[in-house]
Amino acid sequence: HGCSWANSEPAPAKMVSDLYTEDNKGGSVLALFSAHDGTDGYLNQVWGSTDNARTWRQVGQTIDRSLLLTTLRSAPSDDQTLYVSGKRFAADYTAVGLLLRSRDRGQTWSELSVPKGGSQRVLGVHPKQPGTIFLRIDANQQYGADALWVSTDYGSSWTELYSAMARLYGFVLSPELDELWVAF
Repeated sequence: HGCSWANSEPAPAKMVSDLYTEDNKGGSVLALFSAHDGTDGYLNQVWGSTDNARTWRQVGQTIDRSLLLTTLRSAPSDDQTLYVSGKRFAADYTAVGLLLRSRDRGQTWSELSVPKGGSQRVLGVHPKQPGTIFLRIDANQQYGADALWVSTDYGSSWTELYSAMARLYGFVLSPELDELWVAF
């Protein structure tokens, strides 16, 4: 209950961008590593543990080193489906948000079309529908406006559910899966 802590042995010596507990696989944890590789790119990998983070191994292939990745989620009803959000930098160093999907647990990745905006973060995947993804879009970075978008077809098309002139800090599906709760 947070009263004692232990380190993983051996823990991967990498920068952790995101952690995700796979609820459907007791003790399974995914970690997204994305850090500057010392040259002109990023080391981007997904690592997994199936024994409550005691031991780790790389999941799938190393991801395109031109990207800086931020969030990772797997589909609770299909652990082969993974989603990763991040940024690609243009020649003038402006960042363009992106979303990647793998349907074979990280062996191959597809870049998806996403709504326009700044950075994007995968908030969640529907527990029973692996193609339903919830995405936070930084709609206006200057004014702190965020929008909540959903895709029900594995990221092929998107619908805006809500936007506000505020940051979206919290997101959860109700236990009955019939409501979304958000905190701005």
